[in-house]
Amino acid sequence: MSKKDENTIKDLLNGEELEKEILEEELDEVDQIDSNPSFFKKLLASLLDQAILIGVSALLLVIFDFLIGFIGYMVEEPTGILLIIFGILNVLYRPIFEGKNKRTLGKRILAIK
Repeated sequence: MSKKDENTIKDLLNGEELEKEILEEELDEVDQIDSNPSFFKKLLASLLDQAILIGVSALLLVIFDFLIGFIGYMVEEPTGILLIIFGILNVLYRPIFEGKNKRTLGKRILAIK
């Protein structure tokens, strides 16, 4: 093997090592989770969770109204049904997400623990 080939191989290996280091640094930056978040970050995460729950509740209300429409009924007062669905989801949301993934969606979005 010539000197030129050896230098080319060394350059390639150094380039691969450099790429690995850059990828590791990027992963470290992405995976940084704030283990001691401020009050406002916690509040924002909670508001995000509630917004997600309202959206899912509204979607479930539309599905429920569509399904009971097949048997000839309709939701007369959607606000009451929406609150019932929202309450049920709110009770189940935190235990499911924090038990399974250790963080809710709002906490994941804001990268807090």
